[in-house]
Amino acid sequence: TRHQEEAAETKSQLIADAQEQTAELQALQSHTLEQANMWNAERSALQQQIQSNEQQLKDQQFEFDHLQANYKELQEQHTRHQEEAAETKSQLIADAQEQTAELQAL
Repeated sequence: TRHQEEAAETKSQLIADAQEQTAELQALQSHTLEQANMWNAERSALQQQIQSNEQQLKDQQFEFDHLQANYKELQEQHTRHQEEAAETKSQLIADAQEQTAELQAL
């Protein structure tokens, strides 16, 4: 009887403790799941940002390569124009000298 009461109290206490621990575990599991979902969302957002940054970098590299090719072409054109101008100057000097000689011969 006294032993039965003590056993009943112990059983009730064990049940209460188990229920409390179960509730704590469920709360912890819920929190863990929420945290995992939040981390997954953050990871997904970061992955999208990385992909966006990588695409932007590719686009900028393409644009840079294009500008660099244009700059090289302009440099080559400038060099050709300088060479042509030097040839024209030399030809004009030669023509002027020839005309001067012809005028002096007159």
